[in-house]
Amino acid sequence: MKCETIQLKKTDANLHILIYVCTMRTILFLTGILLFINSCGGQDPQTKKSTVMNKLKNASSPYLQQHADNLVHWQEWSGEALQVAKEQNKPLIISIGYAACHWCHVMEHECFSDEEVAAFMNENFVCIKVDREERPDIDRIYMDAAQLINGQGGWPLNAFAMPDGKPFFAGTYFNKSRWMEVLKQISHLYQTDYEKVAEYARKLAVGVSSEPLDGKPAKPDQEFNNREYNSLWNIWKPQIDFNYGG
Repeated sequence: MKCETIQLKKTDANLHILIYVCTMRTILFLTGILLFINSCGGQDPQTKKSTVMNKLKNASSPYLQQHADNLVHWQEWSGEALQVAKEQNKPLIISIGYAACHWCHVMEHECFSDEEVAAFMNENFVCIKVDREERPDIDRIYMDAAQLINGQGGWPLNAFAMPDGKPFFAGTYFNKSRWMEVLKQISHLYQTDYEKVAEYARKLAVGVSSEPLDGKPAKPDQEFNNREYNSLWNIWKPQIDFNYGG
């Protein structure tokens, strides 16, 4: 009986050792997995998500590639991008520039790389980046709109448009605070007074807009001759090659 008791104690001891060894191996294994996951996921979640959503990485334009790491979910101009805007019922932001444009890079740093600005843009707009040297056809349309609205234009050119591409507002460089004001005002107006925005876009497209979005009378030199510019957008649109430019 005494020998049996001793044998049981030895068996218990061996079992405890086995459990201890297995436990340590499991801990080391899990620790290794956690370290691996941590090394892969060290990037800030917002930046990581934005990099995935930003579609400029494989763009042929060096200028567009410069914006591939922006927090804004940029897309290239395409029929697909406009379709996304239609499906989500969001206005477009068409931001146009070129590689050597100083103020384009300033606005990129101040606005498009800022978390607050990018989050608002991504939530409320479909954002499109255009290289004016690669797509002069697109640049010409929205530059004309900017000149008609403001009496002047320049780059960076930042236009707001309906999901079908018809512009209703355009400007050039904005610092962060002013850009946020513009974003919020346009988003609010689009959501609360859609018909007014759509009507203004339609009038601007045919060149007969006489009442800006703020309700103030347009300046005489910003008005169009209806006979000369009738159906201007319908003339422009067929000239746009959504896929290859020109």
